[in-house]
Amino acid sequence: MIRMKGDSLSEAYAAYCLPSWSDFNVELYDAITDETLYDSEVFWQYNFTCLASTIGMNESLANNNGWHGTSKREAALWCNFIFLWQECVDADIPFLILEHDALLIGDPTKVIFEDHYPAKKISNHANVATFYRPEFCAQMLAELERRSTFEGPIATGPYDDLNQLYPDLNKHKFNLVVPVLDQERGTTIPEHYATHNGANHKIISLPPPVEDLKLM
Repeated sequence: MIRMKGDSLSEAYAAYCLPSWSDFNVELYDAITDETLYDSEVFWQYNFTCLASTIGMNESLANNNGWHGTSKREAALWCNFIFLWQECVDADIPFLILEHDALLIGDPTKVIFEDHYPAKKISNHANVATFYRPEFCAQMLAELERRSTFEGPIATGPYDDLNQLYPDLNKHKFNLVVPVLDQERGTTIPEHYATHNGANHKIISLPPPVEDLKLM
């Protein structure tokens, strides 16, 4: 599960959703953030170098480089998925990648990854909960390495491009997981909150913030 360690909102969403995954051995992944983006090795791979001096610094220049309307926080989110796809390839085992707001509402016994699927979404919203096979991740990484620019914002740019490249990702979709949203506190990416305020979400009220989430 991707969470932003030390971010009270990300920690709160993860703490709310983790109990729904009690039947599984969930590992917490400390996300690359907008503050650590330039320190991340993955940022300097896969043709992100053309963006290093422009994201969050010169909007017009960034647009000319092909990253339209994407914040540093969105760029960091994109880097997290790239890093975990790399990990999936290196480990040579399938990964189920969860975002911090991924609440399991379906039957846990149906959270399976059939052999004939290269990838499989188990949420009706973006990539909140998606299974990936190593060979599928390797294909995506190869495509990213081939590119010279990235479109954004992330919700309508790189993901849409990859969905077109790999249409099976959307064909194999099962609504076992729903993203949660506290409308008063919003999301960790304000751009997404403005666009997806309540769309496909389960509306909740979060408990008070937690300082540092521990696995239960």
